[in-house]
Amino acid sequence: MNSSISSPHLNNNGHSPQQENAHSGECTISSFEIDAETIAHRSELYQIWKTLFENDRSAKIIEHPDYLLLELEQYLRKNSSLPPAFVLLYQQEGKPIAAAVLIPKEINTKRAGAFLYTPRLQGYRLAGDRLLGEESVESTQKLFSEIHHILQKQKSHFLLIEDLEKESSLREVAQQLQGCQLFSPTGLQERLRLELPPTLEEYWKTFSSKRRYNLKRERKILEKKGAVTLKRIDSVEQVACFLEDAHQVSLKSWQTRQLGLRVGTSDADLQTYTFLASAGALRSYLLYLDNEPIAFMIGHQYNGVFHYEEVGFDSDYAKFSPGKALLVAGLEDIYSENKPTWFDFGLGDADYKRQMSNHHSQSGMLWIVPAGFKNRIVMRWLKTCRAMKCIARNLLQSTGLFRRLRQIIRRSKGGK
Repeated sequence: MNSSISSPHLNNNGHSPQQENAHSGECTISSFEIDAETIAHRSELYQIWKTLFENDRSAKIIEHPDYLLLELEQYLRKNSSLPPAFVLLYQQEGKPIAAAVLIPKEINTKRAGAFLYTPRLQGYRLAGDRLLGEESVESTQKLFSEIHHILQKQKSHFLLIEDLEKESSLREVAQQLQGCQLFSPTGLQERLRLELPPTLEEYWKTFSSKRRYNLKRERKILEKKGAVTLKRIDSVEQVACFLEDAHQVSLKSWQTRQLGLRVGTSDADLQTYTFLASAGALRSYLLYLDNEPIAFMIGHQYNGVFHYEEVGFDSDYAKFSPGKALLVAGLEDIYSENKPTWFDFGLGDADYKRQMSNHHSQSGMLWIVPAGFKNRIVMRWLKTCRAMKCIARNLLQSTGLFRRLRQIIRRSKGGK
């Protein structure tokens, strides 16, 4: 049953030191700062925000107000000088219809492909990479227009949408924004999903007999090494031990060597995963060999979608393909209880994702960059760096060196 939403009557004694309205007939856009008082007292804005979330059947758990307020609280502990977060409400005849939530974000341009000149940029990310509530062309246009206004007022360098589909209406509206330029550090990438067939047997029948045989053979090779056990983590009581074991595996993974630590055991990590578990959304896995953790899969499930976030394995066991064994075992468990409609592999292409998925699209990271002298300089430099790297890559490919370098890097990671 949907909850009703009443019009917000908010003032400076409630939650928000700032409210700005842009009227268009019977439609209103209001922007509200999320401050420490909002976090502490769960204001009227919070109640409206939460109701929009609960009524949105496409919402992701990472859009829940409690999840985002917890994230903001953790940010504020580290850096109290961060710019404010915002909730933007689109209303019709006084009734909240849709919302955009902007979370402060800092980006090192080195990670976006820059070299030599690598400034750090301050901006925002769009929570959930989407609008909350009933999305329409009008609501999207008006909310994005207000986002542009906030970026200019806060002197922000960008709005980050971390994963945006090529055919998304958000992308169309972003392309039409006046006074902004778009930049995609990743470009468009394959976005792979699995629409789960009714039964596990039907799913395996989509594989060739040779592929099914190889999967069974790889599992048997691992089982000959010792007793293999799968553990599902979905309760609050399991969170602390899960983080300890996943952290232990993460320290020995190629991802940590190449990209930095993937799983921590801080109070912030504990709070985040505890929230997911308490909301009934945590669904992660550990694979054990003779009671020792050798692989982990971090994921959550909400509104019929399992989100595959992170996987890692102990590089000492790389030749036994523990990551693949965990994925197969996890899929079997997903079919055994509370089966979702979709298994979302997330951003990024990989052979195993292609083999396991049945739905392909394209998506990528997008920056919406407001006009400004520094922004123009940074964007030109980022595009120049990308062009130079593309030329170097093409030269290496033409000489055959690119393939050899990639093989060397893969061997150094200890993966396959």
